[in-house]
Amino acid sequence: SRERTLSIASAAFAIFVFWTSLYTYVPILPTHARALNATDDQIGLILAAYGLTQLFFRLPLGLLSDRLGRKKPFALVGVLLVTLSGAGLALARTPTTLFVFRAVSGGAATAWVTITVLYNSHFSIEHAVRTSGQLNFLSALGQILAMAGGGLLAERWGADAAFWASAVLSIPAFVAFS
Repeated sequence: SRERTLSIASAAFAIFVFWTSLYTYVPILPTHARALNATDDQIGLILAAYGLTQLFFRLPLGLLSDRLGRKKPFALVGVLLVTLSGAGLALARTPTTLFVFRAVSGGAATAWVTITVLYNSHFSIEHAVRTSGQLNFLSALGQILAMAGGGLLAERWGADAAFWASAVLSIPAFVAFS
């Protein structure tokens, strides 16, 4: 049906923009941290904050969303966390603040597990392999374009432009998931 097709296209767009917004500033984050006088150890912790947050929260949030039987609120909160992390990183002026908001972006990425289930809910189980491929394609394309674009933004207008772009790009993802 036309409604189903629109729903799938909206979800695919949201997924693409979600990953784009999460990765826009990734190539310039270490350099920016260095500009804020972060040590090598601090830079490592800032970069690790993204994965550490997911390590501790992805499984519990997935289980909670399963228990509640609701996926969309978790996807929406994840996108809002992308907005918060991008804005927070743009305003950060210390390595500690960079760490905190990079951890927030990891919190945003924990929504991926519920987003995949939400996307897959549009299809029958027979299409699981195809939908997994679509999800991987959308996320990888978003990440690749984001890192290229974020580097260009930072080169032209400074690091804060890439952080703000992350925050702004998350808004259409929120609308598309709504």
